Amino acid sequence: VTNGTLLKGTTAICVWATWSYESCNMLRQLASNQQYAADSMKIDHVLTICLDPDPKQCRRSLKANSAEMLTTICDGMMWDSPLISALGITTIPYNLKLKDGKITGRSIPTTELTKK
Repeated sequence: VTNGTLLKGTTAICVWATWSYESCNMLRQLASNQQYAADSMKIDHVLTICLDPDPKQCRRSLKANSAEMLTTICDGMMWDSPLISALGITTIPYNLKLKDGKITGRSIPTTELTKK
């Protein structure tokens, strides 16, 4: 993940964990939209942050949810991750929407996040 990715266009950041059904559902919807509806989406990039303690479990879940093409960060630190702290994330599921590097929305319903 580079600053260039986050500074150009619209980016959705999805925070999820395998133990949260709602967050996995958000992950599946974003992956499906990114894969099959790219032309109709208002999102240029999707970045996911997995709060699982085991990166292997994260990879298995990405594959099971057909989301392995999404850029994903899983440092295994769960809530102690400096990234989670820096973004001010306190709940799961959670998402952020960025436009040209600036946060334009937080905790947006997935259907609103992905429609044009």
